[in-house]
Amino acid sequence: MPMGKGTYGSQVGRPEKKKSKAKGRKISWVFGGVKYYGNVIRETKSKIFARTHNDKVKVINKEKK
Repeated sequence: MPMGKGTYGSQVGRPEKKKSKAKGRKISWVFGGVKYYGNVIRETKSKIFARTHNDKVKVINKEKK
C-alpha cells in the first residue's frame, strides 16, 4: 500500500530531487593517456575542484603561465 498522498508513483508529498552542485562548466583532464571529464565545483587561484560522473571529487592543478 503506497504511503502519502496521491496514487502509487505520484510525486505529491515527496521531497524534490537534489540538483547537481556543479557550477555548470565542464572540464577535462588527461591521466594515464585517457581523457576524463567532470563538472566544476569550485575554483581557486591554483586549483580546480571537479566532480566526476561517479561523484568523486578530483583536484586539478592549474597550469602556470
